[in-house]
Amino acid sequence: MAQKKIAALWCILLVFFLIFGVSCLTRRLSPSVPDPSPPPADLVSLSWVQNHMCWDDCFSFWVYRREDAPYLQGHYLSKSTKAERTLEQLPLSEAQWAQLESHLRAHSFSPRQEPIPGIFVSDATESNLSITWSRDGQSFTERYNGEYESELRDQLTDMAETALAQKATKPVLFPQDSTT
Repeated sequence: MAQKKIAALWCILLVFFLIFGVSCLTRRLSPSVPDPSPPPADLVSLSWVQNHMCWDDCFSFWVYRREDAPYLQGHYLSKSTKAERTLEQLPLSEAQWAQLESHLRAHSFSPRQEPIPGIFVSDATESNLSITWSRDGQSFTERYNGEYESELRDQLTDMAETALAQKATKPVLFPQDSTT
């Protein structure tokens, strides 16, 4: 009778260790699930340069913050007038900055593919989109292929046109001439 109790106890212990061991093993072997909602990062800058055989498809945009104010620089072809526009430190509104940041968070972009060494394609579009974010004091840059991002291009062009129009309507204030 004592042997049956010992055998039963061993069976219970064996089952316990099997169940406990398997559950520990599956927890250790299963990949950790990342936090589905990491804290949002703050937009630091966006840089986008596109070169193409067709001049109409060439442009550059650089959106950045300096001294807590957003700015836009770049070179592009105006949608309305088809004239070349060059922007230098064009101030943007906080609403435009927030709209751009929201757009970048909501969309996924194609990853940038490095060109194959030694192969040159003369009619290929080269479109490098770099977005720099900051989270917890750490900056990180994501690089994408911007070739098919016409919605983002339209948004940046519209932002530039709006900011240029606002700049043109603001009165220029000249300091008083102290000699008169």
